[in-house]
Amino acid sequence: MLAKSGDLEGALRVWAQAYGDSSPSTKRLAELMAEDGDLESAVSAWKCSDVVRQNPAGLHQEYLNSLDEDDRRDADDDPEDWAFIEEEQLTRLLAQRGDEATIAKLRAQADAGDSVAARRLADCEEHHRRRKNATAES
Repeated sequence: MLAKSGDLEGALRVWAQAYGDSSPSTKRLAELMAEDGDLESAVSAWKCSDVVRQNPAGLHQEYLNSLDEDDRRDADDDPEDWAFIEEEQLTRLLAQRGDEATIAKLRAQADAGDSVAARRLADCEEHHRRRKNATAES
């Protein structure tokens, strides 16, 4: 309701308090997005999170209940899909910030022949370098 009324910060606070312990990766992802000033993406991270979407009293469940069986199957996401997407987003944001553990993980994956990890590592290192240069110029 807060997000729908335009209070994105309020919505983020409520979700973090209500679901943060049960979904620490979503909480961290939303925090990083909010730190970047991207409140809409932070709200979207919570809206798409399994902990919010699977809430039997939530708006998503209410929406699903309004659909016929075929439409409900099409609209209901697999939790593994969101977990994968969330992990990808979190990895990208942490690596862009220069998080050493995340970069080491990407480097190990790239060294093992993972071309996606290699590309992501290169992109993140470039982003981190640009960010450092912009900060130094300020």
